[in-house]
Amino acid sequence: MSLHISSRRTVLGAVGAITTVVGWNVTAASWAWAGDTARLPGVRVVSVPELDGTLTTDTSQFGSYAHDFSRLVTGTVPWAVLTPGSVQDIAKMTRYARSNNLKLAVNGRSGTGGDLESHSCYGQAAVPGGIPVSARGMARILSTGADTVTVEAGVTFAEITDHLLSRGRTLPALPDYLPLSVGGTLGVGGIGLTMAPRV
Repeated sequence: MSLHISSRRTVLGAVGAITTVVGWNVTAASWAWAGDTARLPGVRVVSVPELDGTLTTDTSQFGSYAHDFSRLVTGTVPWAVLTPGSVQDIAKMTRYARSNNLKLAVNGRSGTGGDLESHSCYGQAAVPGGIPVSARGMARILSTGADTVTVEAGVTFAEITDHLLSRGRTLPALPDYLPLSVGGTLGVGGIGLTMAPRV
C-alpha cells in the first residue's frame, strides 16, 4: 500500500481502491483514513492542512531517510515525507508537527540524479517516526544581481555554478563537493578549500 498526499488532495491507492486520509490520529499515533471503520467515538483526529507541495507516506521513498550519511545512525524511518511547494507549506507542517507531537527536520537531499540523500552525520537530519522535509522542494534560483545571487535553501552549489558560468561568473568560495545544498552547507558553517583568507 502506498499513500500520496498531493496538492490539495490526499489519496491512498490500495488494490484498486481510493481512500482519503483525513489527518493524524492522535490516539493511535497513526494516519487516519476516511471511512476507517475502526475509528471510534472519542478518538481525536487532526486534519492534515492543505499544501502546495506533497506529503507522502509511501514507504518505498523512505530508504534514504532511514540513515545518516555516515550510516552511524540507522533505523530512522519517518511516518511521512514533506516536499514543500512553498514556504507556507513548511510553516503549516511545522505547526502541525508541533501540535501533534511529531518530529520535523529539513533534509538537504543533495547529490546528483537519483542519488539524493542527506549529507548530515550523527543523525542530525533524522526524524524517526516524524516528518523529514525534502529541501529539493525549495530549490529555485530566484534572482541574480550584480554581485549577488538569491536562492532557496534546496539549491545546490552545482546548480548555482552552472547558472553563473552561463553568465561568465562564479561564486568567490565553494564547498569541495558541489552537489551540496546551500541551506545545509550554511546551516553547519561549511566552507571549501577555495576559501582563501582575506589580507
